[in-house]
Amino acid sequence: PASVLAAQPLPLLQESAADSTLDSEPRSGDKQPSITGFWKTVYVSGGAVINVGFNVWHSDGSEWSLDSSSPPFQGNTCAGAWEQIGLRTYKTVHPAFNYDPAGLSVVGIFIERVEVTLSADGSRFAGKFTFDNYDFQGNLQSGSVAGTLTATRINVRDPFPFPIPLK
Repeated sequence: PASVLAAQPLPLLQESAADSTLDSEPRSGDKQPSITGFWKTVYVSGGAVINVGFNVWHSDGSEWSLDSSSPPFQGNTCAGAWEQIGLRTYKTVHPAFNYDPAGLSVVGIFIERVEVTLSADGSRFAGKFTFDNYDFQGNLQSGSVAGTLTATRINVRDPFPFPIPLK
């Protein structure tokens, strides 16, 4: 019953000195921008665009992406999970299956990890990523890729964020 559990105030989160340097722009009240929403993402490794995607970050900590790096029959979508790790800073993890060259048999696991920082106005984010391949026992396989990514928020009323930098 409600009378048994009295509402207790939640403790305030302490912001470290490192976190405070991420927010050099003034805040409007206490409202911080949210990572939740729809994004166009661009992944760059070795100076080349290697993937463009559309990502949806949900308020329940789940995330979904549609990528250009693989055709649909090889699984160009993947679900992931995200969590906030600092002031406007987030991490995601996306597991997916790797297939044989014919796209018929699962041969391993692909894991994408991302760490990004959301802009103060909430319209963009940027950060780093890794793509790693594992066998079914969790042994790292060849073909890992690392790089940077940027994203632009997609809103219904705003112009679509062209260009799409595909080959």
